[in-house]
Amino acid sequence: MKYRVLGRTGLKVSEFGLGGHEYRRWLPEERDKDKFLKTQPHRNILVKRLIDAGVNYFDTTEYKEAESLGLALKALEKRENVYVSVMIVGLFKKMEESPPGRWRDIIFDGVQERMKALQTDRIDIFRICSLEKDYSRDRLETTLKVLEEIKDQGKIGSIGASSHELRFSAELVRKYDSFDSMMIPYNYYLQEAKDSFFFLCRAFNIGIVVMKPLACARARISLAKNIFSFFRLQTYQFLKYVAERNSNYS
Repeated sequence: MKYRVLGRTGLKVSEFGLGGHEYRRWLPEERDKDKFLKTQPHRNILVKRLIDAGVNYFDTTEYKEAESLGLALKALEKRENVYVSVMIVGLFKKMEESPPGRWRDIIFDGVQERMKALQTDRIDIFRICSLEKDYSRDRLETTLKVLEEIKDQGKIGSIGASSHELRFSAELVRKYDSFDSMMIPYNYYLQEAKDSFFFLCRAFNIGIVVMKPLACARARISLAKNIFSFFRLQTYQFLKYVAERNSNYS
């Protein structure tokens, strides 16, 4: 396994990591504690094999992903051997639906919940999930201010963000210069980042974590289209053959 320093985080992370959605496949859709615990050994094995292979970076999005990873790391006694990134889905939406006086508590409570789920007293990277979603300048500035306060308390190591809208996020990177790492989509199909975003992050020494690197959904759609085109072509050729045969017998 090869390792790289993740920008301003200073963390030496493995080139390959595991995103929470990858081990969410064994998680029950409904919140059922018995089913959750029953399927946990599968995820423990997955995490162990990755750590044995040299992977030391794990990313979580939803609460149950963080909870599952926390259980796995505790069972394996490996929390000190890895770096963990967390997000709060819909943070800006929760703030939008609440008076500004409650925003600080929402952020603090969210961080505390993730720490509890992971069974840890410190989060290595806290990411603002989907910068562009339900964005407002006031919500972002308040979030950054509170996260810096939590960082000063030693509860989070660095601040990051994720985004699917790179042109929008690039403006925020330039304006605030507050993100130590960014998570963005990049793969065979999605290559917008190489036009300018990679260069921007390099200039600001911002670490990049790639989401959707294998483009599995796109690949499945492409495969399905190719199969459909193949059968459509074969059907056309067969019908043409039948028509020609019939005309020969007429």
